Amino acid sequence: MSVGNAAQMPIPRITITYATRDETRSQASKAKTSSFHDHNATVPYIDPKNPILWTTRKKVFVFSIISGASALTTALGPMVTTSFGQVSNELRASIDTTTLILAGVFAISVGITTFITTALALVYGKRPLYLWSTLTLIPLCLWTWRAKTLVEVTISRLLQGAACAPFETLVSASVVDLFPVHQRATYLSIWGLASGISLAFSQVGGAIVVEKLGWRALFLIAGPTFAVVFICIYFLVPETAYVKPLISHPLEQQIRARVRRSRWRHEEKRFTEVPLWRLTLNPLILFAYPAVLYGSIVNGLNMTWIIGFALSSVQIFAAPPYNLGPIGVGLTSLPAVVGFCVSQPVAGIATDWLLRKLAARNRGVMEPEFRLPGMLVATVLATIGFLGFGQVVIRGQLALALFFFAVLAASLPWTNSVALTYVIDSHEQLANEAFVALGLAKSILLLVIASAINGAIQKHGVVIVMEFMALINLVVNLLTVPMWFYGKRWREHASRSRIARLVLPATAETSGIRVLSSST
Repeated sequence: MSVGNAAQMPIPRITITYATRDETRSQASKAKTSSFHDHNATVPYIDPKNPILWTTRKKVFVFSIISGASALTTALGPMVTTSFGQVSNELRASIDTTTLILAGVFAISVGITTFITTALALVYGKRPLYLWSTLTLIPLCLWTWRAKTLVEVTISRLLQGAACAPFETLVSASVVDLFPVHQRATYLSIWGLASGISLAFSQVGGAIVVEKLGWRALFLIAGPTFAVVFICIYFLVPETAYVKPLISHPLEQQIRARVRRSRWRHEEKRFTEVPLWRLTLNPLILFAYPAVLYGSIVNGLNMTWIIGFALSSVQIFAAPPYNLGPIGVGLTSLPAVVGFCVSQPVAGIATDWLLRKLAARNRGVMEPEFRLPGMLVATVLATIGFLGFGQVVIRGQLALALFFFAVLAASLPWTNSVALTYVIDSHEQLANEAFVALGLAKSILLLVIASAINGAIQKHGVVIVMEFMALINLVVNLLTVPMWFYGKRWREHASRSRIARLVLPATAETSGIRVLSSST
């Protein structure tokens, strides 16, 4: 049965059964059955090699190392925000040019390279990409430390962004490998929490290093740090990619054929025979999927706002009436860290709880749209944060300005928990490519913000810029309303369209086909 035909079949109710490792050894005779049914979940094949059947301790341990490594690569971007003045003076470039090189070039490099790294991960697995990333960052950071010209800094930052690309999208795909659907928002929130803490504290730590040792010391410290991370991943992180056999009674011949191919691929260290170029192009096609397009715009824009605030913090808080130095500017991000950290676990747990509650009311049937109400919280918090910050920051009221910055930062976990998990739940088989699409959208938006926000504040003032950002954010978040009412219909239409025939055959063999059960 082809994937195209499978997508056109009526989808019956599915009972999801998760077996623990011990239950697998006893033929899963006492498997735990979840209280809801998922139209989009893949039921794990009972194979102890399947990462979703690892012990909880092992899965959390592997996830913790990957998330920590991702947090460190995240820090490479914002740790330079307080050094714009030093770099501008030393290399004789304008502030806008310096911001574009240190932040914008880095971000767009990440977004573009994810196309290649994700395709490679589908072919060879995620572990080799994690190792390549951390190993490559060691000499690249040391190169920036020794760079003498603006060209050298630009090239080294460009390559650093490329090296960080695997951790931009593959961590979320590893979450899909390791955890069942009703746990993913929680673990994605933990990953987001680690990245958010890294995002903020890298500014504070970076500010201290810049003021005491100079901006080059940032990269001198980063190089050996990634050497330690490389060693940890090499010895402690196994491969999480797994080719799920086709299980769809009564297609027993296809089951046996798929299992034989899966074994061959593991022996050959390959997970698909699909050409690399086709896998590379798949993320672009996914922008035609409504769920992916929605998630890309909403998540990318909301993430860009927070980073944009960090990029503009030097211009706002180093000028009168605040006149803060690099360390003081870095410390202004701490309230945002508090808001983010408080909101992150609440958002993840709440969206998973809401999913289960609405599924129970829907006769046990889970729909990805059940996560969307969380965007109401995100929209309210973001609007209050934008408007409040703009009004008080021009009056020299630092405490109130940082409070509203914290409120804005508290909105981001809700956006992430809704948008990211909505995309995963809607198109689980395409999780890798979908997150590449999300990453590209975020990188493009960040490039625009990095090159324009300081100039816009200088020309129009903080109040006008904040009001404009609040309006744009509100309009974009209102896209949630049609997704709530028509999201399922649009997903079904996309699964039957010609676009699905273009992208699904390329990924079906790397992700398996979901179990269809007509017994309920």
